[in-house]
Amino acid sequence: EVDVEGILESLNLSAGESVLVLGTGEHLHLPYRLALDLEERGFNVRFQSTTRSPILEGESIRSILRFVDPVDGATPNYLYNVVRGQYGAVLILYDTPTINPNHDLPAQLGAVPITLATQETLCAS
Repeated sequence: EVDVEGILESLNLSAGESVLVLGTGEHLHLPYRLALDLEERGFNVRFQSTTRSPILEGESIRSILRFVDPVDGATPNYLYNVVRGQYGAVLILYDTPTINPNHDLPAQLGAVPITLATQETLCAS
């Protein structure tokens, strides 16, 4: 379980702010729960996930971010229709305690990475 109060306090998020909650790969349950909790608290929330599946930019796909897998640091991963500055805050939840240094999605989006280690720290506060 993610400590929503801890996240709100540590990130100084305010109700009404637009927030994107991203799950990585198949890690979707906790990110989805966080998105629902934030929405119930009055945030303008969008929920999305990353994927390993490449698709072409076109009519429905307006932007593509490419980055390497957060675990192995080599496998290409993708995020579609999200650009830096589109949201007031972007929270990326990972199901690992650390992120490979080659993984640059948080930097590309100006996002807050929340790893299992971060979640444990927030829940202990």
